[in-house]
Amino acid sequence: MKLVVDNDGAVRAVYNDTLTALNLGPMEVKRASNVEFNEANQEWEARTPDGDLIAHGVSRDAVIQQEIKVIESRL
Repeated sequence: MKLVVDNDGAVRAVYNDTLTALNLGPMEVKRASNVEFNEANQEWEARTPDGDLIAHGVSRDAVIQQEIKVIESRL
């Protein structure tokens, strides 16, 4: 898990249940992407709220792992 601490002390990360155990204080959670099955292409796709394709493939688990890497690289 990648944690980024901003100058004001805010912590940014891709959410997983480990974050609650770290006791970092109140959370603000925003959706960074959405994973859905594309029936036309017969594959899973991860897209940002703006619709940008950031990962795709036949394995949902693999797409989620790609999705996390892309989002973490943008933190």
